[in-house]
Amino acid sequence: MFGQPPMVHKGGKASIAVGIVAWLSAAVLVFTLWVLGRAITCPVPGKFVMQLKVLGIFWAVGPPVWFWFEYYALWNRDPSTFETLKHGQALSAAIWLATLASIAAYLKVF
Repeated sequence: MFGQPPMVHKGGKASIAVGIVAWLSAAVLVFTLWVLGRAITCPVPGKFVMQLKVLGIFWAVGPPVWFWFEYYALWNRDPSTFETLKHGQALSAAIWLATLASIAAYLKVF
């Protein structure tokens, strides 16, 4: 019932690249949330605006480029694994959009 999902990526270096990007993304997410929390609680208005703009650019451009690269370069092209890849990217997209929306809301981009 809870077995391993099918192997979505090409083996070897592709799997290592996916693992590295996953850990780096998680670290950048934690850092982004930390900066956002500091910006919200900071008594000096606008102190973290530049950092949040840089992080906003990263979150606006980085994940779509990664999704494209993952699909075209790392996916193993096995049709039976497409749904697993699509599900993983959908979950990642939800986190990506929530992070970007949080930064945009703080910066009053909308």
